[in-house]
Amino acid sequence: MKRCPTCLSPLADGFRFCPKCGSAIPTDPLPAPPGGLTIEFAASTSPGFQFALQEAVRQPGFERLGTDKKPVFRVTFSKGHSGDAMRLVELVKPWRNKAVYVDGEPLPWEQVFSFVSCFARRQAAYRPGSYCFGGEAVHERNIWGCKQSRLFWSDWSEWFCWGRFVDKTGTFEFDKTRIKHELARNLFPYRFCPALDMGLTEAMLAAFPEHVTPKVDRHWKFITNEWQAGTLGFSISLNRDQGTGPAMGVAPRDDEAALEIAARAKREIEVPRFEGAWRPS
Repeated sequence: MKRCPTCLSPLADGFRFCPKCGSAIPTDPLPAPPGGLTIEFAASTSPGFQFALQEAVRQPGFERLGTDKKPVFRVTFSKGHSGDAMRLVELVKPWRNKAVYVDGEPLPWEQVFSFVSCFARRQAAYRPGSYCFGGEAVHERNIWGCKQSRLFWSDWSEWFCWGRFVDKTGTFEFDKTRIKHELARNLFPYRFCPALDMGLTEAMLAAFPEHVTPKVDRHWKFITNEWQAGTLGFSISLNRDQGTGPAMGVAPRDDEAALEIAARAKREIEVPRFEGAWRPS
């Protein structure tokens, strides 16, 4: 089915303009984009058009398609180099007559470039290498390499309580399947970000403990539900400094638990900047 290159709405044969967004529809079929990330735009009366065209022409993946009267300009970036597209993205973003393809498949603009504003903040940060780990914002610190994971390293983070107690000594087994699911769901809109390293995220998840016993693991503590005592959770006798009441789950007592996870992940994959992100020199 033919679709509008701007908003992806279905089009009947012969349509010259999209009935939904009003974009002009090329009359001559264009060749399918190659693999990678492809940005496509038509000539425009916008004052920024010449700047966008100059930026496009200087890229190795530039192509001019269509007719002389209705030219279409296309730039393809290889996977992992979406950062090179940022200036062009900002220039053509306000225009209606634009499109983006990933490996030849048209996708909504907002879905591909959700990461742009966050990536811009990263580039402007005092320590860009620490930004994704939340190093400059304690409430956003994380071990996954992306603050958009929403699974932050804090004792108030709910995700540490995803799991169950498996014995009377207080051993807590994490629901790593749910953690993996939430990571995938939260990071999907940002999957084209040049700063996102899914290999790092997967390595940290693999190194994350299957279970912890706070009575033995000194870097972990119990989380209690004191205001609903006796109604939820797993009743267990806790140390005085860990609170009283039924234990609802566990949480890290300090940053050392995260550094131990990073150390285990390093055995399988390089974990760049992690310790420096949380412990600036």
